[in-house]
Amino acid sequence: MSRKQLSDLDFAGVARIRNLPAPVNPDEPVRQQDLNSAVEGLAWKDSCRVASQANLNLSSPGASIDGITVVAGERVLVKAQTVDSENGIYIWNGAGVAMTRSLDANTSEELEQAITTVEEGTSIGMSWRQSVVNFVLGTGSVTCLMKEGRVQQYAPPLEIYNEPANIFVADFVGNPTMNFIAGTVRSVDLDSIKIEAAAMSLSFTPGSGSVTLGEDQTVVLGVRPEYLRIGTGGAIGAMVYSTLPSGMETIVKIKVGEQFLTSVVFGAIDFLVNEAVSFDFIGNRCVLFDAESGRRLASGNLET
Repeated sequence: MSRKQLSDLDFAGVARIRNLPAPVNPDEPVRQQDLNSAVEGLAWKDSCRVASQANLNLSSPGASIDGITVVAGERVLVKAQTVDSENGIYIWNGAGVAMTRSLDANTSEELEQAITTVEEGTSIGMSWRQSVVNFVLGTGSVTCLMKEGRVQQYAPPLEIYNEPANIFVADFVGNPTMNFIAGTVRSVDLDSIKIEAAAMSLSFTPGSGSVTLGEDQTVVLGVRPEYLRIGTGGAIGAMVYSTLPSGMETIVKIKVGEQFLTSVVFGAIDFLVNEAVSFDFIGNRCVLFDAESGRRLASGNLET
């Protein structure tokens, strides 16, 4: 039922009309996101109840996803499959029933420039956009990370993992999550940056190019768990806080002063709680972030 409005409406007091439905007919009002979509060529899809955070068995997804109990017919954003081409928007049909692609996202044409938001779970309130164009569903990659409607980074999955654009992306991608160590720049000698962080005196060497930093500038070091090697003869001492053996690998949380760090030790190895251990940072993919903006400054080696 419609009602005629014969008097002016004055919104000078900043009150707004909210929660408008998506327009269908030519005489219906449009929302800001509809205007943005028209300008950018985006295809807004209905929101998803939850998003996957790890590889799902699409044939038998279980009763809950990301800790959320799903109801038959609800939409799920599948975004973390081992095979990238399996990602997409699906309908949950039952714990032991195969999920099916949503009818509005079951072809490459419908997914191209598609964007959807997530209602609950780890990704609550986040928007995801399909950024790969001219792909064939079943073989293409569906990877893009957004925050509060803004694209944070879209790139091949391994590039996002190894070269995150900022702290938000680095923290969101990867399991176990990246270690973040707050520090202060003490000196810059050519390409070697001396940093004091969590009672450790560290030296960061960028992999390529130079980084402009000032003394006493605050930074954040990002280290993936696989680049923190626990072993005999390590340069830094620590205490074991907890372990999680899982067969082919063990996730070990250690404590250095007041700083907690996570390492992945490959093989059936266990450690005792409060056991004294030592470790080193390895590889050339440790990341240096600006503490204020959160953006990545460089990737490189981290040594004591």
